[in-house]
Amino acid sequence: MPRILYTREELILVLDLYFRRGSSLHVTSPEVVELSRTLRSMDVYPEDELPAADSFRSPNSVQRKIKGFQYYDPDVPGGLSNQGELTQQILFEFRSDREHLHSLAGQIRQRVAKGEWRE
Repeated sequence: MPRILYTREELILVLDLYFRRGSSLHVTSPEVVELSRTLRSMDVYPEDELPAADSFRSPNSVQRKIKGFQYYDPDVPGGLSNQGELTQQILFEFRSDREHLHSLAGQIRQRVAKGEWRE
């Protein structure tokens, strides 16, 4: 099954959660479940192109991406490797500017909530 890479905007949303709540969130954490719903509603990829539409951006997927940020975060040990170059780039881009990251994440969430999001 081919991997469907996260977009920059999706990664901004996940990183915002990672910086706000850390890496110990469980797949059943309300924040992870809600972010999964948000990511699924963004319609980044046409559903007929998804290898497993039911599991696309599932809470498990969100948790893995959080652990990917943890892996690249020099301040936090552990995490999951092989999460992609863009994951690492986004972490280092916003590591020192969390306020800007949070603002961008809020803008993305507002657009998604209004149904104005289309990649």
